[in-house]
This record gives sequence, structure tokens and C-alpha cells, in this order.
Amino acid sequence: MIRISRIVAKDRIADLLDLNFVSKITLRQGRQGFKNPAICRVEIYLQVDNDTEYFNSVMSNIVDWGKERNCNIAVTTANMALHDGFIKESAFDDFDYPMPKKYKDLCSVYSDEYFRLFNRRKI
Repeated sequence: MIRISRIVAKDRIADLLDLNFVSKITLRQGRQGFKNPAICRVEIYLQVDNDTEYFNSVMSNIVDWGKERNCNIAVTTANMALHDGFIKESAFDDFDYPMPKKYKDLCSVYSDEYFRLFNRRKI
């Protein structure tokens, strides 16, 4: 499972659960600092088909890759992801391992631009 963070119109939050591949959502706690009270940042958890197998395989590959290259941040991130059951989209900015194709495709579909249209009810 991969977690993405997106800005969503508050009146569209419930609609997120109707989107394909969305398994759960959480609202960020605390003050978000937006001047517009009609929006908020939402954590969206996305799953692909056979996600448990895929996720475990990918995280194991990242751990092995990190160990081979002495990249402790990759090893730690993947181990924590295995513990938590998800990896953050932004985690792949922290080390030089390419985002797995299935997760990259999902992140591309549910891009910031997608949510700009979603929030305006054009999707």
C-alpha cells in the first residue's frame, strides 16, 4: 500500500472512498495553515491488486538493494514500511531507488492535477 497526501475540498472527502484503489483515508491532525477553510490535506492509502504480496516483495527488494549499497535510509524506510503496512509516496525522494511501477502508475493517476479537477467536480 502506498500513502499519498493531497489537498481535497472538505465537501468531497467522503467521495474519496468511491475512487478506485482507495482503501482508506485519514485527515491530517492539527492546524493545516490553509487560508481557504473549504480545503484540507488528506492522507489517501492506495492499494493495487494483490497488494500484500506486491508490497512485501517490493519492500524486501528495497531492503536488499539498500544493504548492497550501504544505503541505511532505504533499509530503514523499507523496514518501517513493512512494519506500518504502507510506504509514503515521498519516501522515494529520500533514496535513489525507483518507485515501483504499479505504485508510480497510481500516483500518476491521482496527481495534484487530478485532485484540482476532482475538487471542482469535473471528475
